[in-house]
Amino acid sequence: SSVEMTTVLGRLVADLITRRALEAELRRERESFKHLALHDGLTGLANRRHLEAALADAVAASNRTGRSLSLLFVDVDDFKVINDELGHDVGDRVLMAVADALRLATRTVDVVGRWGGDEFLVVAPRLARRSHAIELGQRILEMFASGVTLDDGRCVPCSLSVGVAWSGNAAEGAHTLLRRADDALYEAKVGGKDTVRAASA
Repeated sequence: SSVEMTTVLGRLVADLITRRALEAELRRERESFKHLALHDGLTGLANRRHLEAALADAVAASNRTGRSLSLLFVDVDDFKVINDELGHDVGDRVLMAVADALRLATRTVDVVGRWGGDEFLVVAPRLARRSHAIELGQRILEMFASGVTLDDGRCVPCSLSVGVAWSGNAAEGAHTLLRRADDALYEAKVGGKDTVRAASA
């Protein structure tokens, strides 16, 4: 009868709506798990796994196109002192401030992430000159000239050190770029901190 047919159709529509809702929820959960797998839980930046993949892709693209590739290693100066004297909550706020600064200072084509602890990495393709990569590092430092202001109004003195590796035509291997940027970061630390050092071209 028409009443029975209407009832059956109503149930089918209800089942379809429920199924679509469940499928949408499952997609959201998958995206959430994917995001968690590739992003740092504190800062929301790319995590080390994501950075390694992004750097490998950037090196491959640089070798394929002959375009430049820059890598910046960023480290919070005396972070252990901040943690020990002011507490881990303040240390976490400093790390989140660094993450925010890196987002503001970089371009949409750059990949920014937390390498681990108080170390951050910026994968920056297509910066035409080595000096442009150094300028990016200096821009990041300048954002901490006044330290970090906490939610309660306190200002925490904070500075960064940056090591820069730049490859002009075709990029070196990812490990070589990382080593050069890390060596430059070490020179920045030894040279007095709160500075940018670039690996030799």
